[in-house]
Amino acid sequence: MQKNVDGQKVLVYAYNKLTGDFAIPDTGTFTSKVCPNAAGLFVTADGDFLSLGYGYYSYSPTQDETDCDLFLLRVVSSEENIEVDDVIIYTREVVVDHTFTLQTLLLKLSSLSDSDIVDGKSLTEAVQIIAAIISGKVSGAGTGTEVFLGLDGTTTRATVSVDKDGNRTNVTYV
Repeated sequence: MQKNVDGQKVLVYAYNKLTGDFAIPDTGTFTSKVCPNAAGLFVTADGDFLSLGYGYYSYSPTQDETDCDLFLLRVVSSEENIEVDDVIIYTREVVVDHTFTLQTLLLKLSSLSDSDIVDGKSLTEAVQIIAAIISGKVSGAGTGTEVFLGLDGTTTRATVSVDKDGNRTNVTYV
């Protein structure tokens, strides 16, 4: 689980301690407590429970409840003979690497010249072909010859011949 992050989930299982069968108590009968960093002091938890069926419940701890290295979740049901085992949850820091950003990528791409070629095409031409095949309009699908248009919707960037199974048998880049 991530440290100090909202919107996470923990699953717990409720069962009848006499029969061992799963139990489906009303979530309103649950009292939950957390013990941050195993400090021995339990505090009333503020997160919410959601029944998933067959004795399973999803608990959503608050962001504050996850602001520790580990926490112990203890759930008690007010219904007789209903048990929920304690859950020990370790948290870790969320590390975001900002060293590679879109700006870094654009700067790197701008340092390349159109004389840097990819299979005989300039970098600009290669990107236009890739964009057409990924995002452009296609005509002739299912006919054996597919024509991929550029993002402008009119410029042919690639023509592809396919067999009856849809496998590419010839690709012509324009």
